[in-house]
Amino acid sequence: MLDSKQLPVERAKLYARIMLGITALFLPIPIIGWENVHSQINFYVAIVHGLLIVGYIFLVKPNNLYPLTLLLHFASSVTVAMINHNVGGFVSYHFATICIELVGAGFILARGRWIFAAVGISIFTHLIAISIEMNRTWGFNDPDSLLMMSVSDNYKYLAMVSQTILLIGTGVIIAALMHVINQREQALEQSRQAMQQRSDELASLAIRLETSNQQLVSTETTLRQTVAALTVAALPVGDDVVVLPLVGGFDAQRAEAVEASLLSYLHEQRANTLILDLTSVPAASETLLTMLERIIQAARLLGARVILAGLQPEVAPMMVKLKLNRQNVLSAPTLAAALELRST
Repeated sequence: MLDSKQLPVERAKLYARIMLGITALFLPIPIIGWENVHSQINFYVAIVHGLLIVGYIFLVKPNNLYPLTLLLHFASSVTVAMINHNVGGFVSYHFATICIELVGAGFILARGRWIFAAVGISIFTHLIAISIEMNRTWGFNDPDSLLMMSVSDNYKYLAMVSQTILLIGTGVIIAALMHVINQREQALEQSRQAMQQRSDELASLAIRLETSNQQLVSTETTLRQTVAALTVAALPVGDDVVVLPLVGGFDAQRAEAVEASLLSYLHEQRANTLILDLTSVPAASETLLTMLERIIQAARLLGARVILAGLQPEVAPMMVKLKLNRQNVLSAPTLAAALELRST
């Protein structure tokens, strides 16, 4: 998206390209009547005008937009005046073309003081052109066809005044229109800046959320690692006893981790007694019961006796569901009692 400084420059280049196209359209006319000296003059003047426009397109920048546009407007007014004067009917033709040029330049200049500077240039060149025509300073193609030569002096002066007023009025209308357009553009620019600021704030918020999410993921990973480390906190007691405190609830993943780690630990320690401390298990789930059943059976296969310690009143009834050999599984009210029971 173009910024607020580059946009008027792009408008100016577009305006200049349109002027260049119009100039190119008029080149075939003098070529057709090339044997006439006036046609040759018009051709060369049009070429000069086109070169001025091309130079404007390449040279215009944000820092020279206004003075360079005024210079092009002045050059265009002079060259158009020369062509119109050369073909006769000068004043009326020149007034029409200079008004069109003033409108185009006014939309590029945009600001009131520059628009009225262009109006001043238009009035100056037009009055000079009228003076040249009235005083026959330069020869004409067909002097009898010139309107200013065939009317009274009072009409001539009235035409000068009225056309000057019309040029001023054109400038006022352009300035008023551009004032409204500039206000709308400023409002749009403010809205764009507000949207950009909001977008930047949302982007910053997204970055903060992403950082927070990464921190949460890191914290979750740490917690998972901590839980995994505490999942099987088997404690060796003496040379042949292993105590496994069971804490909190158990899901399938945690139960599987307990089974695998504990049985591997029993095998490594060559323990003959496994004490499962259920003091911190507030309630028995199907997952917990299944895990206990599998651990007890596997421990027996490894040659270890199993003692259940600290069964809670809420858990004890659920233990009846276990398909256990009561002769191979003992129970004790506390961990201390279970440690004493191991020697029996």
